[in-house]
Amino acid sequence: MGRVSKDEEDKNRRRIAMLAGEDMAATEIAEALGISAVTVYRYRDKYNIPIKEGSRGRKPEPRESGQSINERVEFLAKAGATVSDVALKLQMPPAIVRAIAKKFDIPIQGLN
Repeated sequence: MGRVSKDEEDKNRRRIAMLAGEDMAATEIAEALGISAVTVYRYRDKYNIPIKEGSRGRKPEPRESGQSINERVEFLAKAGATVSDVALKLQMPPAIVRAIAKKFDIPIQGLN
């Protein structure tokens, strides 16, 4: 974790803790934040963040070939979907949709 600034480390810690509080697994947190699961586990260990093991046990909507999660959020947002709409469509908590939209500067209705 020495490769990021102290501010960036604090920001990552807060985001990981917030998403862990939404009962998300490390792999889901990693995908939502665009970081590796190893990074999530390192923050978990360093800051004693309780993170659920495994996945939520639900099947997300199938991806289009090569389409990342942020591309799917952006596509739906451009089509006029709100944070709640995207969360339902992609079967993820609204907090994750907000985190993705903020991280990738995706304008979406209901971001506040």
